[in-house]
Amino acid sequence: MPQPDTLKQSKQLQRGGAFTSEQAELITNALVEATSHLATKDDLAVLKGELYSSMKDLRVEMKEMQYGMIKAMLLIVSLALALDVAISQLL
Repeated sequence: MPQPDTLKQSKQLQRGGAFTSEQAELITNALVEATSHLATKDDLAVLKGELYSSMKDLRVEMKEMQYGMIKAMLLIVSLALALDVAISQLL
């Protein structure tokens, strides 16, 4: 992000007559400092891409977990049926 022209901004504040030269300069510098840490559109676009990528990875992981849970449930049902057959043969 290009640096703002603080001299120009300071002079604009002075023209209104509400601020002295020193006050206008202090306000301008404070605003530049306060806004220097804000994300740009490009920064947000990168984060958006990373977020979508992470979401895609999580969806794949969730599907894999669901598949694993289904396999585990089928194994439990198979074992329960086998146990039922074994118990009925013993009786």
